[in-house]
Amino acid sequence: MEKIATKLTDYIIEKNVVSSEDYEIYKYGFLTGIEILLSIVTCFIVSMKMYMVYEGVAFLLVFIALRSFVGGLHMNSFVACYGCSVITFFLTLMLIKYYPVSNEACIVTIIVGTLLIWKMNPVENINRLVDEREAKIFSLRIKKILVIISIGTLIVFLLQWKAILNTIMYTLLVVLISMILGVIKNKVYC
Repeated sequence: MEKIATKLTDYIIEKNVVSSEDYEIYKYGFLTGIEILLSIVTCFIVSMKMYMVYEGVAFLLVFIALRSFVGGLHMNSFVACYGCSVITFFLTLMLIKYYPVSNEACIVTIIVGTLLIWKMNPVENINRLVDEREAKIFSLRIKKILVIISIGTLIVFLLQWKAILNTIMYTLLVVLISMILGVIKNKVYC
C-alpha cells in the first residue's frame, strides 16, 4: 500500500498538480485513503457473504459518521486496525443475525447509548490531539450526527425493520466500547 501511495504522490507531483513541498501530506492522505477503502471493501464483501448487505451498510454509515468525530481506540499499525475492524464488523453482524433484540429493548439501548455519546467528550489520540476549538466543532458535529441517527432510528422503528434497528443499536454499542477503550488506553500510555 505504501508503494501505491508513493506512486500516486509521485504522479501528482510530476504532473504539477500539487507542490513537492506537500509530498508527505499527500502521501499520507493517499495511504490513509487506500487503507480505509480496503477496510470498507472487505467489510462489504463480508456482509455480502453473510447475506447481510443492508445491515453492513447501516453499520458502516453509523460507525464511520460517529467514529470520525468521537474518536476512540486506535491501533498502533494498519494491520492491527484492519484486523480489529474486520473482526468487530463480523462479530457485530453475527450478533445481529443470531442475537436480535426486541424493538423496544433496541430503542431503550439506543436512547441510552445516544445520551452517553452526547455527554462524552471526543476521545483524543496521542498522535492527533484536539485543541479547544476543534473539540467544540467535533462536539457540535457529533450532536448533529446523533440527531440524524435518532431520526433514522425512529423511521426504522416505525417501518418495523428489526434487523436495521438491531444494527443501529449494536453499532452504537461498538462506538461506545471503542470510546471507553480509547480513554483507558490514553490513561495507560499518557
